[in-house]
Amino acid sequence: MRRKSIQMAEPIFREPYPPTETTYLNQRVAGVTFDGRPYHSRIQAPTLIINMAQDQYVPMKFARELADGIRGSRLERIDRDHLFILNEPELMIRPALAFLQDVDRSKK
Repeated sequence: MRRKSIQMAEPIFREPYPPTETTYLNQRVAGVTFDGRPYHSRIQAPTLIINMAQDQYVPMKFARELADGIRGSRLERIDRDHLFILNEPELMIRPALAFLQDVDRSKK
């Protein structure tokens, strides 16, 4: 299972600043064991949640739960898989910039 997980994440290990196998696997463990729901209502900062419609690791139901728990958050859905950011970063950058512009306008 460990080897298969590493193989599936192989593109991440080719990035300029890759994780080590240990830090990658620790992140995966944290992702499935940490429950942040008790903290959602305490978040007061403007929050953008981006989830991928074809994500096999983070189902949309979790993104919706996060958005429902953080008052005033915005949920964006991108029709890609979990690792789309490696090849199409603009699909995340565009909604992030639009969100930041909206936050900036609301403070004026």
